[in-house]
Amino acid sequence: MRKIYYITGVIAFTVVITTLFLLDWLNKRAGDRNTYKNLKVDTMTNHTFSAQSLANLSTCHPSLQTLCYEILKEMDIAVLIGHRGEADQNTAYMLGNSKLQYPKSKHNVLPSNAVDIAPYPIDWNNITRFQQMVDIAKRKAAALGISIQCGADWIAFKDYPHIELA
Repeated sequence: MRKIYYITGVIAFTVVITTLFLLDWLNKRAGDRNTYKNLKVDTMTNHTFSAQSLANLSTCHPSLQTLCYEILKEMDIAVLIGHRGEADQNTAYMLGNSKLQYPKSKHNVLPSNAVDIAPYPIDWNNITRFQQMVDIAKRKAAALGISIQCGADWIAFKDYPHIELA
């Protein structure tokens, strides 16, 4: 039964990626960055999500999607992960990138109640930029009435990219 769910998930993921790639290609070909509204170009900053970021974001709770689009208005970001399945979660746990095994993470539900984002271009050593991103996320979440918890605030395990619904 798990194999059927896995195959169905792979097919759905492939369809989403192919669609986003095609829309991105058509958008560039048309020469108008605002032709396809689902690409969510911010006209003030000219920041936009890549196809991979959009695919990752599409697995997240609508409140997290809204929050990420608001953050994008002030800072260019990449969406690293939204939903994380059993194999990916347990791998993240074994590598020390997560303190929780499947299914205890907020990444493990669909839609995901957690998202990992990073300032783009990504420089893992620039903690100041990550903190700026977290500050923007907190401010935007408060303005939107979205209650969040940030991994940057955790004492024992600083997880700067992690934002979850509280």
